[in-house]
Amino acid sequence: MKEFAAAVEDILDEDEQAAAVAEREDKVRALKAKYISEGMDAFDAEVKAEEETPAVEGVEKPILFKLHDRVMHAYPPTDGQLAFMLASLGRGQTSDGRFASIINVMLECLRDDDKDFFEAGLLTRDPKKRIGVKTIEGVFEHLTEEWFARPTQP
Repeated sequence: MKEFAAAVEDILDEDEQAAAVAEREDKVRALKAKYISEGMDAFDAEVKAEEETPAVEGVEKPILFKLHDRVMHAYPPTDGQLAFMLASLGRGQTSDGRFASIINVMLECLRDDDKDFFEAGLLTRDPKKRIGVKTIEGVFEHLTEEWFARPTQP
């Protein structure tokens, strides 16, 4: 009988733990949804403000993307930056050299204060502020898609 009572208590404890875990997961989901919603609202507001800003003659509008809760501005590469990127990503280059050129091109296409933020994220030891390799690759892929996917351009 003692074994049965102990088994019932264990089951009740497991049910309570499962309920507590489920409650915690629900709270985390709600906080994430709120955070994403508020973050996107701020991002959308900044994008709208950027779109309403009159374009400066001779300067293209930037591509906006979000990195660590900051809206970043990346301008399309100049002819020289494009030539550098193509040459340094070509055959015969090492993987390290290709990755370095990706970072160089991205840094030079960013607005000055965004460039400082990006460099700080590359150099920091703080894991919360650090920009990882996968993030760099994702940002570069997004930017190249935005820069070169222009179906209406001749």
